[in-house]
Amino acid sequence: MANNSGVGVGTFEKQQTNCTRSVPTPLVITCLILITIFYVVIHSNVSYVEFQKIKLANVTIHSELLSPRVLCLIVTAPKYFLDRVKAVNATWGPRCNRYFFITEYIPQNMTLQQINFAQQIPIAPIQNITPGYDHLTQKTTLAFLFAYEKYFNDFDWFVKADDDTYLIVENLKAFLSQKNPSEPVTFGYNYKVHVPKGFHAGGASYALSRESLRRFNEAHKDPNSTCLKDGGGEDVEIARCLRTKDVYPGQSLDKQNRELFHPFKYIEHFYGNFKVWLKEYAENPLQTTRLVSVGLTLTCLILITTFYVGSHTNISYIEFQNIKLGNVAIHPELLSPRILCLIMTTPKYFLDRVKAVNATWGPRCDRYFFITEYIPQNMTLEQINFAQQIPIAPIQNITPGYAHLTQKSTLAFLFAYEKYFNDFDWFVKADDDTYLIVENLKAFLSQQNTSEPVTFGYNYKVHVRGGMHAGGASYALSRESLRRFYEAHKDPNSTCRADGGAEDIEIAKCLRTKDVYPGQSLDKQNRELFHPLKYIDHFFGDIVTSFKEMTEHPLQSGDNCCGDKTISFHYVVPSLLTKLDNFTTPVKYYNNVNLIDYLYFMNVSEHAHVWFIVI
Repeated sequence: MANNSGVGVGTFEKQQTNCTRSVPTPLVITCLILITIFYVVIHSNVSYVEFQKIKLANVTIHSELLSPRVLCLIVTAPKYFLDRVKAVNATWGPRCNRYFFITEYIPQNMTLQQINFAQQIPIAPIQNITPGYDHLTQKTTLAFLFAYEKYFNDFDWFVKADDDTYLIVENLKAFLSQKNPSEPVTFGYNYKVHVPKGFHAGGASYALSRESLRRFNEAHKDPNSTCLKDGGGEDVEIARCLRTKDVYPGQSLDKQNRELFHPFKYIEHFYGNFKVWLKEYAENPLQTTRLVSVGLTLTCLILITTFYVGSHTNISYIEFQNIKLGNVAIHPELLSPRILCLIMTTPKYFLDRVKAVNATWGPRCDRYFFITEYIPQNMTLEQINFAQQIPIAPIQNITPGYAHLTQKSTLAFLFAYEKYFNDFDWFVKADDDTYLIVENLKAFLSQQNTSEPVTFGYNYKVHVRGGMHAGGASYALSRESLRRFYEAHKDPNSTCRADGGAEDIEIAKCLRTKDVYPGQSLDKQNRELFHPLKYIDHFFGDIVTSFKEMTEHPLQSGDNCCGDKTISFHYVVPSLLTKLDNFTTPVKYYNNVNLIDYLYFMNVSEHAHVWFIVI
């Protein structure tokens, strides 16, 4: 929000920049030019939207971390709950951004053990599924329609898989990151028969783009549709339905024309022991060991031994996620934690701050909600219309006003626990004028343990036992911290405030009652990763003494103000940010400070055309 509650940080927002203190002459000149331009073009709004494209100083955002959001729909039945489903739930299922098991649920036909296990897994709330393999078309169709109705805007790709499929989600995301979810296309293992343009093998899994899912839903809502709701071969019927809306299968091959999806066991593909019909059905020529690397051959031999010895156990499947298959390189940062972002705002900021966040870093979270009161009679028509386009958390009885930020943040965390506790690893509170580099946050949190009672943010050493985090810089609660926070608020003897006080202080006090403490959010050079002020304030170090006395770590300026993998800044005002596409001359580096970033934070207009040569 506009001020960092409870710690008086707002008094530092207007700090005057001292451009001459220990700063080289070229940077001084740059600073003076930018200040002049800043005052001329203060009303530009486009630049914030472009901020996601900028490299902040030495912050390197790994391209594969900017991965598509994938919803996995895993088709199963209760009789497989305790083996297949248990294995998927313990391995690749949680690697999807969200996943559901698609199954009938008839308690009178289930064992007590199956019923108990069902409470521990994410089962899609789909009614009237007919049991039996002959009704797989119905089950899959209902799954896709459910995905459209509930999650169409939340994900880029929608994947159907079976309970005996093994899906390397990290590689799927890397592959799909090169594809366009706005195109009417699907990906999987291609057969060339039965359907115009062929179809995907159901057991190998297949992915529908967002546009394909939209057209699939449209086809089934069409009163003249020829799409089967049940019966037939599932993969064939889904493909036929998609063809009625001009959705076609794409090519799922690597650069060496090798298949990425596989409808049979690894060993069968490796040795080429295929039945004749497969060779006739397959769209692409079948390949075997002759086109497999030595590394993959050795891997195969190891896996043969492993699965032979452990053929009667379930452990090998569960541990399969830890195996690197030959030349399949899974980038470690792709194995990133799942993050739910809770962004505090109010309707008066919908058309500037919220619009900017929604167009930039918000969608980079695995899921995000704006936390706001919603009182139409106090809103403009434009605000009401825009509210229909953004993900607002369905939280009732939020009291308007900055003085009630504790209530708003508390209700947000309780909502996250009740609806999404098992779906995410970390739960992040941010303000609508926070800029969050989600890719760096994920990289940082991937090294932390979400089962520990810990939180991360910018640390103050005052007001609360063990310190607290600055609210405006954003802070992250582990899953265990969120559980304890919820437990604290449900405790009838709790001292946690439901409202009032300063949000960041009160949230911290409540967490301490359940022994949740702040962790260290520093890089290897002891530089801060979360930042409660503007970049320019941190860079030049023009911060008043009272603020310095509150910080847990000594303040640093210049290159050492901010870590290479910086996560956040506060007080980022949409109307003052620049669009950098107009800068056509390569900008060199000086003292490891990227002047493009410097221009950005100095609020140059999109209309400015400035050429810099720094020696």
